[in-house]
Amino acid sequence: MNTPSAASLIVTVAAFALATLTAATAEPSSRSSTHRIVIAYETPSNPAHGRLRDLLVEARVLEQVQEILSPFRLPNPLPISMESCGESDARYLYDEARIKICYEYIDDIWKDMPAETTAAGVTPIDATVGPLADAFFHEFGHAIFDLHKIPVLGREEYAADTMSAMLMLFLAKGEARRLIMGAAYWYTDDLETNVTIKPKEFSSVHGTPHQRFFNLLCIAYGSDHETFADLVEKGFLPEERAEDCKGEFQQAAYAFDRLIRPHMDEALATQVFGKRWMPDVSIQPPRLPNPGSGTPDTTSSTN
Repeated sequence: MNTPSAASLIVTVAAFALATLTAATAEPSSRSSTHRIVIAYETPSNPAHGRLRDLLVEARVLEQVQEILSPFRLPNPLPISMESCGESDARYLYDEARIKICYEYIDDIWKDMPAETTAAGVTPIDATVGPLADAFFHEFGHAIFDLHKIPVLGREEYAADTMSAMLMLFLAKGEARRLIMGAAYWYTDDLETNVTIKPKEFSSVHGTPHQRFFNLLCIAYGSDHETFADLVEKGFLPEERAEDCKGEFQQAAYAFDRLIRPHMDEALATQVFGKRWMPDVSIQPPRLPNPGSGTPDTTSSTN
């Protein structure tokens, strides 16, 4: 009888462990199911955000997010709430396995809305909806990585940004473009002014706003050169970066197919993602009152 060597045992154990890990990350848990998003519009502690909450409820923002994310199979219900935080923030709370989007953060997005359509073609409504969708999808990226123990090689914040970009691109093409351009506006609408950054700011787990701007546009351009051709033509995406964008998108799509798609109900996803989600492009969101003033903010802000 041949006795296996220590080396062969190590190889066997390693192969078994790798196979087990691959199966665990590629196959949905038997406990996982769709329609697991639970939503809540919490009452804001700041009275100035009461009108904002009313507008969000009227627009059924959380209900739409709930439906868009319904095709994903999750092992447990995932609460998503809008709430007061005392600071401008959006976050997936690992200890509580829930997503919170702060009214303060949404208020910042709302007040950053341009007064009219920008030179890049971003309308006021897109400059509001795009960043909101990006925030929800980014935090959902963190959630699905955590709940399904999906391995991430590199910064998780970058992976969550890519997850958000892929979800926006999955929506109908015309709407995906509006979402992408609206979300990009939130990062910056000024590519001419020099930016001074202190070295310690590079220590953030997030990329800088300009890095996130270019990363988002690159994934979009790589997904469809025709739909997003003007990004390069108009100078929003440098040609030297654009050359690699198809490869960047293909890498992201491959990772999504291997690690995320097994946790989706494909038939439901086709039905949900194929719907029209964006509001009419001509809608002008109302201006919100300045905190404590009770009067509408009629000034336009810049990024």
